[in-house]
Amino acid sequence: MARLVANTLAARWSHSVVVNNPGGNAIIGTELVVKDAPDGHTILLALSAFVTGPSLFAQQPEQAVCGFAPVATIATAGLVLVVGPSLQPNNLQKFIPLAKSKPGKLTCASLGAAAKTHLSAALFCGMTGVKMQHIPYKGFSVLVTDL
Repeated sequence: MARLVANTLAARWSHSVVVNNPGGNAIIGTELVVKDAPDGHTILLALSAFVTGPSLFAQQPEQAVCGFAPVATIATAGLVLVVGPSLQPNNLQKFIPLAKSKPGKLTCASLGAAAKTHLSAALFCGMTGVKMQHIPYKGFSVLVTDL
């Protein structure tokens, strides 16, 4: 998403726009932006971890959320629960009883601890009484390949 925005801005501004993809649940990227010179040339494309991070992690960048001014909503994204082809249920009504019958034996992949995918899975488990083992991944492509 950041690269799409960068390409559009570069065309409008007639100069290149560099995209950095630091991870760490938005902590690393936020620290870079906070420490950068306030020259109007640095933009933070914040994901959900930017908002959830301060309530989940003790070590947060100075001015974590308060020091920023929102400019625009670029996109919104929903989440979808999917299962691999080896698991038979093809709807939620069949999946929940199956998962409850195998407490801790099914795994739930996410894009990292405290990522939106992890928090949503934890909420799902809490609401349904399902117990699954959390498997954090460093990237979406590896997660999908394993699924």
